Amino acid sequence: MVFNLARRHPFALPHHLVPFLVEKNLWPDHKPRQLHRYWTHIREGDSNLGNISPDNSHIPLWFWADEAECNEQSSVLVVAMGCILDSRRYSLDFCYPITFCRVDT
Repeated sequence: MVFNLARRHPFALPHHLVPFLVEKNLWPDHKPRQLHRYWTHIREGDSNLGNISPDNSHIPLWFWADEAECNEQSSVLVVAMGCILDSRRYSLDFCYPITFCRVDT
């Protein structure tokens, strides 16, 4: 697998994208109680991830990548992100692509 980086591909850095989404009212509003409950649950499990937010203030994000074949020689890899605590279920509402690139096979 070879990533074709010869062309410049758009890339939205999460620390730029999230404030934009908040400004446009597209990012879910998280209550401190939700965050506290999430991080308490993570700490109660057998995971070191609970140490990430000792004050329960960090909003947990997910990142996901998927590849789709375009033709026999190449495919496209898309990377997206969202918030773990987002209650919306329609992917167009909560799944935000941050980049894509062509992959030569």
